[in-house]
Amino acid sequence: MKIGLCGPFAPGDELYQPAFARALRSLGHEVCEFQWGKYFTGYPKFHGYMNRRELPSRLALQLMSGPRIRAMNAQCLAWGQNCRPDFWFFWNSWPIYPDILRKLKSLAPVALYTNDNPFVNATMTYHWPLRWRFWKQQARLADVIFYFRDSDLARYRSWDMTECHLFPAYFVPELHRPIQLTPEEQARWASDLVFIGRYEPVRAEWLRKLLGSGFQVQVYGTGWPRKAWPFPVQAVRGEDYLKALCGAKIALGFLSNLAHDRVTSRTFEIPACGAVMAALDSPELRSLFEPEKEIILYHSFADLVDKLRHYLRHPEKLRSISLHAVQRCRNSRYDIASRAAVVVQHLQAWLNQVSAPRAPMPAPVGNYTMV
Repeated sequence: MKIGLCGPFAPGDELYQPAFARALRSLGHEVCEFQWGKYFTGYPKFHGYMNRRELPSRLALQLMSGPRIRAMNAQCLAWGQNCRPDFWFFWNSWPIYPDILRKLKSLAPVALYTNDNPFVNATMTYHWPLRWRFWKQQARLADVIFYFRDSDLARYRSWDMTECHLFPAYFVPELHRPIQLTPEEQARWASDLVFIGRYEPVRAEWLRKLLGSGFQVQVYGTGWPRKAWPFPVQAVRGEDYLKALCGAKIALGFLSNLAHDRVTSRTFEIPACGAVMAALDSPELRSLFEPEKEIILYHSFADLVDKLRHYLRHPEKLRSISLHAVQRCRNSRYDIASRAAVVVQHLQAWLNQVSAPRAPMPAPVGNYTMV
């Protein structure tokens, strides 16, 4: 199958469209890419201050209009007319005009997907006010919708979308793997607890309470206000991401309350790296990992503190959980290639259904005479 993949392909975000494209190619499919992120200087990691070089791109994406947006959409249409795939796959392609999508749909069916939550409050710190202004129109033009979280399904159903399939989180084997730290790296990255993720008030509150309870806590991520944490918080990517996880004794798997996440990418990345994950107990996590054998689950802050102290006193139990979690990720097909294979199955099933010959009209019963 030939797939036209449109998405930001943002620098540093190898986890998303680049990993999906590699997985599709490893499965024997042809992929042509449109990387809309390269048309906007600094995207997606705009500086907190008003950088003059990035200002036009920032304003274009915040307002979802202007010459840069129009030029990018024109390039997207030109790309599509040259690509001509069996299926379009638009991933986080919220700046694409619905009219462009409609024109491309005349060439091939359209699949739409986002791992973000387009239904949450647009004033959230990591959302721009007009970011999702075209999403409902895009969704209604799509032939197939892939959703990230179960709560999204009901919203798509309310828009009369019938062809909806889950595209869940995953890990990327070449990016998420256990590593052995050198003594120098261990001194730099070692901690009792680590949290990696964007700022949310509840997360910051719990992390400050854990720090006050005597734990050595390291925090990395984006969007953290200076006063939210006693030390400067920076993002970690690539090998530093692995070192931060593998240097900690336990990694905190806080989910996003604002995005209503039940499972997220780090749900799989953390155990795939051989780090021990502690997360809030839920039916979803119990279906993915065996509690106390492959994951630490807690019910409240007090329960979390008790379990952290217990496991930190028993490093042999942490080693056992680490080994079992890595095996679970590999054996249960939580990797991107396995997820991509299921996506292609859904796309192929849709194509087969549309191209299936119609049943012949039944022969008339009895004798009919034209009068």
